[in-house]
Amino acid sequence: MRWWVAFWALLVLALAAASIIAAGRLLRSGYMHQAGWEQNEPRVLIVPVGIAGRAGSVPPPELLRDLVGELASSLCLDYEIGESVELPARLLASEREQVEAHRALATLIARYRAQPYFRFLFITEEDLYVRGLNFVFGLAAPGGRAAIVSNARFGEEPAGSRVLENGVPLERLTKVALHEIGHTLLLRHSDDPRSVMKYHNSLAELDASGGGFTQTDIRGILYAYPGLEGRVR
Repeated sequence: MRWWVAFWALLVLALAAASIIAAGRLLRSGYMHQAGWEQNEPRVLIVPVGIAGRAGSVPPPELLRDLVGELASSLCLDYEIGESVELPARLLASEREQVEAHRALATLIARYRAQPYFRFLFITEEDLYVRGLNFVFGLAAPGGRAAIVSNARFGEEPAGSRVLENGVPLERLTKVALHEIGHTLLLRHSDDPRSVMKYHNSLAELDASGGGFTQTDIRGILYAYPGLEGRVR
């Protein structure tokens, strides 16, 4: 009788090991296929997002064009700027004049999930928050296909100028966008102050963090997505 119990125990262990191996392969290659990796060029769709009925909540197209240039210096992919989209007004918490980031991102993912882009990056001028925090600069589900970033807290722009003279708003936007894209590529927060994956919940921390991926970050990305070899800097 004991040998029969031992046989079934070994069988269960073998099946568990096979499941772990299969899951690892899914993370490294299968997910990229689901995300439209069959394209010759991995494409990222950048979408300006606003709230219905609120003027000025959609970022200007010239800012997004400059953002593409900044992102490409660290992550060399094919970037495309899509048409602006409006979220329903009910997603705005009127008592705090903020948009709940999880609900906004879920709404956008449901709208775009069938499109064969490698990643989606949603940019808004609306201030974002999540429950338990006063605000967030951005949000992404680790290993997911999409991230949302707010430009609301990156500095006041002087009249007639797209960015401050020192370029800080664009720099801040680029850091947060790259940080959130990093999360979609399975990177976690880093303790290295040189890394763009360093956690930040204030502008001072954001400005002090690095503006790109470290070698440790790059190794992590390529482990999960070896097809990005030569595209991550």
